[in-house]
Amino acid sequence: MTSESPPPATSERVRLNVGGKLFETTVSTLRSGGPDSLLSVLSSRISDDSSPIFIDRDPDIFSILLSLLRSHHLPSTARRFSNQELAEEALYYGIEARLKSALSPPPFNGIDASVVATVIKYFLEKSYNIHNYSKP
Repeated sequence: MTSESPPPATSERVRLNVGGKLFETTVSTLRSGGPDSLLSVLSSRISDDSSPIFIDRDPDIFSILLSLLRSHHLPSTARRFSNQELAEEALYYGIEARLKSALSPPPFNGIDASVVATVIKYFLEKSYNIHNYSKP
């Protein structure tokens, strides 16, 4: 009878070696990228072995993406990289939806879109009437 170890607890720490740089995070952070992400898959393969999981990728960009998983926002240091560079790495890790969400502009808060449309329509009509006005 073989005994399989249970999946790691979500608060369990995980050590990763990305491109030669060591990172430590939790299983829940890695899984926050979604069940199909590479990081989620790797989090379920954690063993009692204390050696970190090696990922042969850019550690600086990984640091940005790990911060994204932790906070749901891109850190200011993300500006060092192009959106293309970030997108390529996010695609590799399977967290491109999280990156896309972080790069999207925030929605208008407190402004009813129908009010904005009405105001714009009013000014456009007013402008049209001014330009088409002729004196008798």
